[in-house]
Amino acid sequence: MVLPKFPRGARTGTVAKKWAGADVEKKFAETRHAKKIAVREKRSNLSDFERFVVARLKKQVSTLPKKEYAIVLFGRSVCEGLWLT
Repeated sequence: MVLPKFPRGARTGTVAKKWAGADVEKKFAETRHAKKIAVREKRSNLSDFERFVVARLKKQVSTLPKKEYAIVLFGRSVCEGLWLT
């Protein structure tokens, strides 16, 4: 992010005005880095049960491709009685 026409050796007041005028915080909040920081903060504030739920959901998501692959290989009728349904 670049502040246009930013004077060299600017004082705090000048920097604050240019910063507010350019909506730097709004632009930063839209970046990938800011989103990663937000997710990290949110996860650090989770309770023990919430961490457990997240782990279970991640496990479910990771098994989805395996299930779909098995259905493609063996067909849905073979996979219905197994854990793959």
